[in-house]
This record gives sequence, C-alpha cells and structure tokens, in this order.
Amino acid sequence: MYRHYCGIRAAARQQGQASREGVMATVDQFGGRYVVIGGHVDLIEGAYKPVFPVIIEFPSLAQAHHWYKSEAYEGLRALRLAATTSSAYVVAGVGEGA
Repeated sequence: MYRHYCGIRAAARQQGQASREGVMATVDQFGGRYVVIGGHVDLIEGAYKPVFPVIIEFPSLAQAHHWYKSEAYEGLRALRLAATTSSAYVVAGVGEGA
C-alpha cells in the first residue's frame, strides 16, 4: 500500500473544484482510492496545517507514480498547481519497501 498525500494550503475554489472532479476518475483508472478528501485538520504538533488534505491510496509505488505522471492526470495536475499552494508526496505503508 502506497499513499499519495497532497496538503493544500491555499486554493482558488472554482479551479480547484474543476480539477478535483476530473482527478477522481483518473485515480480510479490507476487503481487508487481516496482515503481522505478535505475535512477538519486538528494540528497537535508543529506548524504545518493544510487547508484541504487529500490522501489517495495506490496498490504499489509504481501505480502511484504512473498515475502522477500519466497523460490522464497531466492537465488536471496543471490546474491544481495553478489553483493551489500545496505539497505532494508518496509514502510507503507499514512493511512496504523501506
């Protein structure tokens, strides 16, 4: 299990919504599933607090990277990047390739 995290700190709501609707179809196409889409963030330590957290689970690191670099996501990624200030990363689950 590999998870793609995207912590959006600021967003232009309209562009973000258009991007989000298209992204959901691409995630499914690459075997991913949403674990978190938005929701309250309760900061208990440190200073980083995303406004709109997103966690997507993929069956493998390769699938996560195939999705992120895919033609299907390319234009949508550009929309997200234009509409947000965010950070994204892929993290291996417990017991997955250290």
